[in-house]
Amino acid sequence: LYLFGIYMATLIPICVIGFYCPQYRSLVMDNLQLFSAIQVYVIFSAFQMFFTTENSVTKWAKKITRYTFGVYLIHVFVIEYIYMHIFGGYETLHASIEIPCVIMISFISCIVIVCILSKVSVMRKLLGVSSK
Repeated sequence: LYLFGIYMATLIPICVIGFYCPQYRSLVMDNLQLFSAIQVYVIFSAFQMFFTTENSVTKWAKKITRYTFGVYLIHVFVIEYIYMHIFGGYETLHASIEIPCVIMISFISCIVIVCILSKVSVMRKLLGVSSK
């Protein structure tokens, strides 16, 4: 519950600045900003706590983890493509709508792309996809 509070404490300023002061949006939303670092820590910690017990979600997550390095390698290109060709540029929607949409579309797209590319043995090695 405290992780949710910390996450909301970072999300509220991002949404407020994104809505009222869009020219300063990069100060709170860029990859190397404090709010982004805190959100990554919170999400990572939440996943660590959630995946301590075996359940259907953890089984599903284990199947996806084999693609994570490949996703890491291509996600920047996919996000850039999504912004330029699906949304028509940056900051076309409000941050509270745009960011979750980009996250979901890019995650699913990256998993599908890496899964397809991993069918070729050379690409499987290059993308670091395990054979399990």
